[in-house]
Amino acid sequence: MVKNGENVCVIINIRLENLDYIFIIIGGINLIQPIPKEQLDKIIKILSERGAVLPCPRCGNNSFNIVDGFFNHSIQTDFSGMVIGGPSLPCAIIVCTNCGFLSQHALGTLGVLPEKGGK
Repeated sequence: MVKNGENVCVIINIRLENLDYIFIIIGGINLIQPIPKEQLDKIIKILSERGAVLPCPRCGNNSFNIVDGFFNHSIQTDFSGMVIGGPSLPCAIIVCTNCGFLSQHALGTLGVLPEKGGK
């Protein structure tokens, strides 16, 4: 376990049937600044309105947390290298409170991306 102020990161390595599974559990993410509660509430409301309320596909649990941050996947068009600073796909991350399964939801599809040039 790594602690830094209020941030906690737990890394769990499990070996099952000759496969290694690494789980990283992050609590109190606050690397730059927290996402405003209004924005997180808006994402949760939109997901609920669009029917994204099914149980966890891995364990059937009905309890989830939203991560106070986003994944920002780089869009790549070539396998021979990696483009840094090009187009990306920002996603909200929902975490099952039982097994840690992550589901990602594209912020553009949810309509919560800021206007170009805005924050």
